[in-house]
This record gives sequence, C-alpha cells and structure tokens, in this order.
Amino acid sequence: MKFIKILLIFSLISSYNLNLVAHSNNTKFTLRQNSNDSILLTWEHKDIPSSQEVYLYSNDGLLIKKLNLLSTITSAIFRNLSPGKAYKIIYKSKDPDIEIIRNIFLYTPPTNINKLTYEIDNDKIIFSWQPKKNNDIVEFRLFADDILKKTHSVAAASNGFIINKPNFEKSLYIEYNTKNDIGSSNKSKIQILSQIIQSLSILSKSEKEIKLIINAKENIEFIIEIYKDETFLNKFTQKENVITFPISDSKYKIITTPILLDGKEGEKFVYHYDNTNNTNSNKEVNTDNKSDKVDIINDKNPTIDKEKQEKNKIDIIEDVNSSILDITKYKVIRITEINYENNKLNLSWLDPFEQIYVIYSKNSKEKNWKNIGETKLKNIDLNINLAKGVNQFKVVGFVDGIKLTESSSRYIFIKN
Repeated sequence: MKFIKILLIFSLISSYNLNLVAHSNNTKFTLRQNSNDSILLTWEHKDIPSSQEVYLYSNDGLLIKKLNLLSTITSAIFRNLSPGKAYKIIYKSKDPDIEIIRNIFLYTPPTNINKLTYEIDNDKIIFSWQPKKNNDIVEFRLFADDILKKTHSVAAASNGFIINKPNFEKSLYIEYNTKNDIGSSNKSKIQILSQIIQSLSILSKSEKEIKLIINAKENIEFIIEIYKDETFLNKFTQKENVITFPISDSKYKIITTPILLDGKEGEKFVYHYDNTNNTNSNKEVNTDNKSDKVDIINDKNPTIDKEKQEKNKIDIIEDVNSSILDITKYKVIRITEINYENNKLNLSWLDPFEQIYVIYSKNSKEKNWKNIGETKLKNIDLNINLAKGVNQFKVVGFVDGIKLTESSSRYIFIKN
C-alpha cells in the first residue's frame, strides 16, 4: 500500500514538472536595453497566467524593485538605472507556474577613448590611452597615403596596443571609434608624426654666415629654431629647404620642425653645428666629409701654396672634379614659388648654376615621375590639369644632357 502511495505521489510530481517545462517552452520572453538607463521586458504566453511578478536585482543580489502585474500585461520597463552596471531580472507567473531568470549589462552609448597618445620605436607604433571600465570595443583603421592598410579591434579596457609601421612616403594616420551593443561613437583621427626630415647638411659657409640644406621627404614649410649652445637666438618659418643664418660663434643647435599637409607639426629634427673640431651632427650622429667637399667648392678665395700646386697639379684637379661630382648629391635648386590657379601651374626657383631645367610631376596614385616641361629660365608657366589628391613636383637641372642637381619635392593638394 505504501509503495502504491509513493508511486502515485511520484507520478503527480513528474506530471507537474512536465507541465512547467511545457508552459515555459510556450512562453516567449525577451529582454533588452531600451535606452541609456532603462531595460525593456516583453513576453508572450500561450496560456494567460493568473498572476505575474517581475523582480529587478543589482549584480550584488540586492532587490531594487518588484512589480505585481495583471495577468493581461505582456511588457514592463525599468527606468532611471545606472549605466555601466549589470542587473538580474526574475520573471514569475502562476497557473502556469513559470520562473525565468535573465542577466543584462546596461551599456552606455559609447564615447571615444581619452588621451590617445603614441610613440614610434623603430618599426613599431605604440598606442596608449586611458582605459575604460566597461566592455566597449575600440576599432582602429590604419591609413597610409589615404589607403586603408589594416583594421584592429581592441578592448577599450586595455592600456593600448602595438602595430608595425608600414613603409610610406607622405602621410600616415589612424581613424578610430568605439562601439558596443547600443551603437558607435563618432570617428576621430590622429596624424602619425614620422621622420619627414632625413638630414641637414652644410651647403656653404663663410666667416659671417652658414647655409644648411634640409633633406626631407616632403618639401613643405619648416619651423626653424636656432640656439647658441642652449641660449635661444631666433625662430622663424620658411618654405625653402635652405637655412641661412649668421655665425659669430663655433657652436650652434638648430631644431627644424616640418609642418605637415594638415597643418600639424611633424617630428622635430635636431642638428648640432660645432666648428671647434670641425664636426657636425644630425641628432647627435656625426656626418661624413661631404660637407667639407662642398665647402671647397664654395670657398671663393682658396689659399694654395703655388709651388705645392705645381707639384701636385694633377691631384688638385682630381680633388676638384670629385668635389664637383659630389654636388650632385645635394638639392641646391630651391623652389621659391609654386602656384596653381585656373589649371595653370607657376613655378619659380633659385640655382647658382646655369642649366636646362626639366620639371617633373606625379600624383599620389602614380609611381613614376613624368616630364611636364623644360626651360632654360628659372621659372615656368604650364597649363595642366591636376588630379584629385596630392600632386608632387620637382625641378631637375641638366648640363650637356647630364643630370647635375635637383630640387626637393613640393606639393599641391587638390580636394575635388
């Protein structure tokens, strides 16, 4: 008899659980974030229950709010919650008896990361920012010369990440934004400063002044700062790639900062001039003797012992010839003016030599330079249609068909 009662009780319990599972499967329950600080619940029953209750708990298990709902209600909303926190929702009904438990993290509409900085270490770019205390994702897009190279997705809660620096000639920038379940933030952009200036070299010098030539990837504007030891002397901005300043002492420090196409300042380049031991350096690195050979060419009154000159006439001629050849390594042609209006390009330049000049051009989408004009003068007007993007120009000098010198590149940016 006891066995029959136990079996009967077990059968009733099993029947109840089966009904519960069946009713639960017939209930469609959804939970989602409704706004910055609210949660929306919706449900749909096959059988209308006799009563309904909804509980809102904090992530720590603290009861925040309880709702007693009519049996015909099929939605509820919790407002004035705290973004950036997790919550637990418990739904209960009777006849049928159902209990549904859901967890939700209340996201905030994403804002971009703060204090994004970077540093360049050889071939690496190291990014860092103030980490966020949420589950936002930061999307990075790396552009080189306006061409998308790579995309990266990084947790906003991290401190940063490292990417390989691609080889590029003109511009490198990062476009970034954050996203979460609510949406995406506005896109921001950061220009990556690179070593635009390759070196500074002595073009000529005398007792009163010195001329330095800037070898740069882009011939744009430069900010020049001149120091005598550590004492500030002068600061000016110029477009020419030749720096001229008077000298009255043996040691100077020249800081050259390029101004990029977007108006921002590029990486500073430090040059130390020290005439006490005839050494000059770029960023603390000693140069070779090319500058000395240039000095020989530009020395108007060389003092040479006549007897020694006669004995070593051949050697002196060889030295002079080698010095003249060395000048081809320097961009002594200086473009002083470049204008483009109504499809007309005007170029003017300075050059100590008399040459035949060939003007070359290429667009940012082109790999090779093309000849667009020739002249014996030191200026030229050309009718030309420039394509959208960065258009690059340079002037090359020829004597008897042999290339002697060339200018640094100058740029014109066409928006439309």
